[in-house]
Amino acid sequence: MQARPARLCASTRGRTQPAISCVAARYDSKITLDHAAALCRLSTYQFCRVFKREQGESFGQYLLHYRLERACERLMTSNVLAKEVAYSVGVNDLSYFTWAFKRQVGVCPSQYLASLHPPAPRAQDRPND
Repeated sequence: MQARPARLCASTRGRTQPAISCVAARYDSKITLDHAAALCRLSTYQFCRVFKREQGESFGQYLLHYRLERACERLMTSNVLAKEVAYSVGVNDLSYFTWAFKRQVGVCPSQYLASLHPPAPRAQDRPND
């Protein structure tokens, strides 16, 4: 999911880059709003305003979207359970992960995984040669 372009004055462009870098490096662990704001040397209130202006979405939305994108990548590259993927991208509540995944991707993680790795045909379903 791409962030919407924002119109910025030169003085605020890139002020949230330290938080973006932190998300890329540590998305699989807890990242608080206070920590992200401190990285950018802004108050929490200022950080929220500047982040939304620069990225087109709130920090919480950005972090969730980033985690869900990584979850999709992990589901594509390995045949693991959805709960393992949820935990590996920093979402510790499986119900919330499933809800958010379905909201962003359009299907629940198990359906997404099934579409990527269809079951092998059973012997009785194979054509006889």
